[in-house]
Amino acid sequence: MVADEFIVTRDEANAVYNNASATQEEVDGVFTRLANAMHMLEFFKGDKTTLKTFIDKVNELKADKYIETTWKN
Repeated sequence: MVADEFIVTRDEANAVYNNASATQEEVDGVFTRLANAMHMLEFFKGDKTTLKTFIDKVNELKADKYIETTWKN
């Protein structure tokens, strides 16, 4: 669940912040993780109309318009 990830990451960020000997790597890592968790909290619940529109768009995609590795992903 996104909210759980946010809470865990927030707590880890606080621990790194309060750690006077935290490395730059630790700071960067927890910052990125917290920013991602915050971004995920911004998503809104979908509805079937939006879902159907998205499915229709995906179904219209043509493999020959993409390189092979992109298409497989």
